[in-house]
This record gives sequence, C-alpha cells and structure tokens, in this order.
Amino acid sequence: MAYFKSNKIDYHYVKPIIKFPCMDCEEEAVMHAMTTNWSCSSCGASGTISKLIATTSDTWKKSKIYNPHTEKNKIMKLFDDLQANSNSKKMQTLKSRVSHLIEYYESKMP
Repeated sequence: MAYFKSNKIDYHYVKPIIKFPCMDCEEEAVMHAMTTNWSCSSCGASGTISKLIATTSDTWKKSKIYNPHTEKNKIMKLFDDLQANSNSKKMQTLKSRVSHLIEYYESKMP
C-alpha cells in the first residue's frame, strides 16, 4: 500500500485485497497484499508490484476506481447539508433509512 500512497495512485484496501485502476485499461484490478500478485479481469493484464513500479506513468496515476467507503461518506455529507438547509423530518428519516441499508449490506460483506 505504501507504493500506492507514495505515488498518489487511487486504491481501495479490504484486507487482504487492494483494488486499484489497471495500468493497461484503467478498469478495476485486484492485488493480494501479501503476495503482490495482481490481475485485471477486464483486460487480462497481470503481474506483481515490480511490474507496476517499472511502468508507473502520470496518466495512470490520475485514474480513479469506485471506493464504496468514500462514496458512503459523500452521500452522508450530502444528507447532512440537505437536512441543514431544509429542517425536514422526512430528510432525517431518509438519511436514517439509507444509513441502515448501507450498514446491512456492509455486515454481509466478507
């Protein structure tokens, strides 16, 4: 993970898997954190951390992947902003129900 952090490459870590944009197609690739073996199911590219280090490019560094944790935080922030501007009980109920739904699915993830 230090490689991704130091090179400012977008990634999402869920032990023991690191998800990051594939350097060939920019779709989601997965790496096992212990072995550093990675592969992309979209284009078939694969390798180890050594291959990533050898081929790092500025274009690839700008690629993004979907991070559900970050997205959840952005959604909750939007709910807070909307609620602050509307003082609506319905908005609070909606936020609570969405939060509960997210927590339900998070508890089902391995």
